[in-house]
Amino acid sequence: MKDKFQKLKNAIECNPKYLIAQKVIFPIYSFDLTGVIDPESIVKRALPFKKNNSESAKPDIVKNGYQTVYIQEVDSNLFSDLNNVIEDKCKLIFKQNYKARDYWFVFYEHGSEVLNHNHYNLNSFNRGENKFQNYPLSVAYYPLCSEKSSPIIFSSHTEGNPDLIIPVKQNTLLLFNANLYHYVPSSNEDNLRLVYSCNLYLED
Repeated sequence: MKDKFQKLKNAIECNPKYLIAQKVIFPIYSFDLTGVIDPESIVKRALPFKKNNSESAKPDIVKNGYQTVYIQEVDSNLFSDLNNVIEDKCKLIFKQNYKARDYWFVFYEHGSEVLNHNHYNLNSFNRGENKFQNYPLSVAYYPLCSEKSSPIIFSSHTEGNPDLIIPVKQNTLLLFNANLYHYVPSSNEDNLRLVYSCNLYLED
């Protein structure tokens, strides 16, 4: 019964939960990591990286919040359990081996926001193949958030199509093309919110 349930869950996860049009339509995948990753453990390991907002690694993008430096530069194995899950989800969807790199945390407090940005320019990775899975991927994982947390919003950039607003949920992982522009509006929440982000590349 457990194997049948897992196969059904895998089949559901292989379908994108959201679609966003930025010149063309891109899928965004969502995974519930309940029973797979302990979010409290991730938060416990992340908190030592928190510093003053003025020391944020990306003050031009993260306003009134703190973004860490790339974690693998400090300890490449500290979040290997989470990265392994992320890589497994990529293989489930795309049937190819992706490796997590450039992973970091963003700490949100009251008034924190993230300005509109993407992680890479799609054209710089275009080798003549028009396939989504041949481009770099990014993820956002939420080990600490609440129902009051600001959503992540993907910009449409397409006339007549609204931006895609995705409410964040604790222990949820979003997988999307690294080229997609996205932002987080100013937080009205007093409690700390935490997101883990990383970029992924084809192993070969």
